[in-house]
Amino acid sequence: MALKPGIVGELSTDKLPAGTRLLHMDFAASNFTNPADFKKLHIDSIVGIKLVYTRFKELEDFDQPELNRRRFEALEKKLPGILKKPGIQWEILEQRNAITRDNAARCFHGFVVITASVSPSKETAQEISNMEYVLSLVRDTQYHVPLHIDYKIKKRKVPTGLYLPRSKTKLKQGLRFEHKSIWFRKAEMKVVKDSIERSRSGGYDVHTKTFDPKTIPDTMVLNTLNKIKSLKKYALVQDVTGSMSPFTIQVLLWLQLKPQFMQEGRFVFFNDGDNMPDEWKVPGKTGGLYVVQNTDLDTLKSVLYRAMGKGTGGDLAENNIEAILKAIEVYPQADTILMIADNQAPVKDIRLITKVKKPVNVLLCGVKNSINPHMVDIARRTGGKLMFPGGTWFDLAKAREGQLLTVGDRVFEYRNQKFTLSYVKRDLR
Repeated sequence: MALKPGIVGELSTDKLPAGTRLLHMDFAASNFTNPADFKKLHIDSIVGIKLVYTRFKELEDFDQPELNRRRFEALEKKLPGILKKPGIQWEILEQRNAITRDNAARCFHGFVVITASVSPSKETAQEISNMEYVLSLVRDTQYHVPLHIDYKIKKRKVPTGLYLPRSKTKLKQGLRFEHKSIWFRKAEMKVVKDSIERSRSGGYDVHTKTFDPKTIPDTMVLNTLNKIKSLKKYALVQDVTGSMSPFTIQVLLWLQLKPQFMQEGRFVFFNDGDNMPDEWKVPGKTGGLYVVQNTDLDTLKSVLYRAMGKGTGGDLAENNIEAILKAIEVYPQADTILMIADNQAPVKDIRLITKVKKPVNVLLCGVKNSINPHMVDIARRTGGKLMFPGGTWFDLAKAREGQLLTVGDRVFEYRNQKFTLSYVKRDLR
């Protein structure tokens, strides 16, 4: 219901892609007209659903959102659990060509359902289920920031109302007089302190989201991403193949904890070809790229889960450069690419790096005994940086021969544009 409708003139149903099903409804109605539309339609095969209606209305006070709600409820009755099923791309399409009731009645109304030719594996389905469980444990939290006032202390002298004796002896004895007398005694002065308010902070409630870090074994990627203040200059490119699920959940947690990033984020997820046979994969044309921008978390999750379900990577090498080039194409306003990548996976299309004309900062996941030379090459040749879970940044443009890099308990040495493992800290015990 929160989705903004896309605008079309009239949706043509003559040449729909393979795997597409139509669930018909009448104009201004919420009942399905043909039970046969649901024949052999399995909820597990659905990857996308579009609600289609016409903008034309006979009455000015007609409530289109309420009709849409009843249509979604009718779909839920026919396909129980469909509204909460992860991995579905939801869209709403509003047709605007119709200007009379007859025109509107001839247009298609109802749902366009896109089914997947390949169902997610049991392993991927379990990973998605685990992610949803972790995300469900995030809680809204409120805490009070106490008021703090910063004062400047100013000293000044004021008369006490008494007078000092002229005799030094009497002065040392502590004698004081109430009158000046004919001796014109000096007034006694004392120092007082005035507090002048300089600034104040706090005094308000903060609403935030929290989660129990014990629900996932590692939060280092999350901690690194939390140091990013804004996504306004970034397009985020993420590997979502099978080996990346421990890090993908941390990205989702980051976005759930900081929902403001969803409104300024540009995302490309890639799975190395949608389960394409390895022998068919061509560098730069492998596919399995999924784009989503400026949306809510549920929509982003559905796209990400779809990317996960459509491909687990196949061979070890991934199509990182193809995904980077896609991000540059669809997000020209971004001036930097932030790629979350698998350190263990080679880059099958590394020769396309010459086409990348923007800096690529690479956040490497799964660093153990080596640092992927392809990732080093991507960052170095594009003018980007290497980022490591835990918050370590390495600027290759300023790197020196022999410079040491610490990642967890591993210490690497940078020589000849490569990193080699120097020692493990625990080995020194």
